[in-house]
Formats: sequence, C-alpha cells, structure tokens
Amino acid sequence: PKAGNISTMTPPTFVVNHAFLASLADHDHDQGTNYDDDDGTTEGRWFLKHRLDAKRPRVHPYATSSKLHEQLRQMKESSWKYFIAQREIYPPMLLRGRKFVLRTHVLASVRGDNSNKFDTMRLFLHSNPLVSEHEPSELVLQNGSRSPAYLLSKAALAPDLCTSILEQMSVTTAAVFR
Repeated sequence: PKAGNISTMTPPTFVVNHAFLASLADHDHDQGTNYDDDDGTTEGRWFLKHRLDAKRPRVHPYATSSKLHEQLRQMKESSWKYFIAQREIYPPMLLRGRKFVLRTHVLASVRGDNSNKFDTMRLFLHSNPLVSEHEPSELVLQNGSRSPAYLLSKAALAPDLCTSILEQMSVTTAAVFR
C-alpha cells in the first residue's frame, strides 16, 4: 500500500484514512513481500498503533493486510485519526538474540504571546535513548520483573548504527509534532 505513507519513517508507516483502506483492499490481491509468516503466508504482519492514549494497549498486531482491513472497517471512521499503521520489519534486528524497544524523551518548548498564538515550538530530543530488551514471558513470570532499560550507547551496536538510530528518531519526532 502506498496511500497515506509517511515516506520518511521506518518501518513503513501509514496514516489511517480512506485511501489507506482502499490500498489495503488492493493489497489483498497483490502481496509484495518475500518472506514467510508464522502461518506460512508471505505477507508479513501489520501493527495498528494508537497515537495518543498511553493507558490502553497502544499496539495491536494483525497477521495480514486483510485482517487489518477488516478491523478498520469495524471501527468508527471518526476514530481513524488517532491511529497509524506500520508494516513489520523482517527480519527483525536483534540485540543479543532478542527483539528490543528504543525509548527516547523529547522536551517540547512552546512560546506564544498573550493572544494564545503559538509563535515558536522547539523540540529537544534526548541524545541517548534507552534500550529495553524483550524477554520471554515465562522468564518475566518467574522473576516477577523485567530487566531494566539501559542507554543506547551501552548497547552492543556499531557507532554508525547508533548515529543512524538517532537520526531516525529525530525524523520520527518531527513527524509526530508536525
């Protein structure tokens, strides 16, 4: 699907709208990925992500584009604006044999005059994101907790890759606050 693609973001990220929904329907007829999914298909997973709500589960996985399409058709159209859809990156990048999540903090500074007009918004992206490694659920159940997050600079990644990650986080932050 190309409709609503936020082209500068990785993984491929899409605005949820009518054009995206139509492209999902078209995609059902023309699968373009070249890897096997767990159930033997060659399409890959989709993730529907809530952009604002931190209290509910924010990420919902779908095994195929048709399953995501079905979910979006069941949702109220007015709620689409709160979601983005992302394609799975395959094969996933692993750190010590595990998937991981990067988390960064952004400070937004807004200046305005007394007329409630915003003149300037400045974003400050923390220079060292945190890494949280995924752990098997049985390990979390045994220990009762997860391993603590640690700084990206302490991860076993090449310096060029760390630089690339920071650049991508900047692009993502700019897209979110656009």
